[in-house]
Amino acid sequence: MPYDYLSGREFLLSGGGDGGTQYDLEFFYFYPLSPNLAIVPSFYTIFNANNFNSNPTVFIGNIRTQFSF
Repeated sequence: MPYDYLSGREFLLSGGGDGGTQYDLEFFYFYPLSPNLAIVPSFYTIFNANNFNSNPTVFIGNIRTQFSF
């Protein structure tokens, strides 16, 4: 869970939010193709983005290739 910053709002670009707390949820799967190569698809969901209750939920999908040496 990212920080929830309520004091010192004048120092933050976003103004510190409207009292909401941002939550991040991550799902990923490690799919090995060989001993040195893997594909890692992931999905992120961000609730109350930037500590604003009024911001919509953000959904992010990602595919990563991982090389091991």
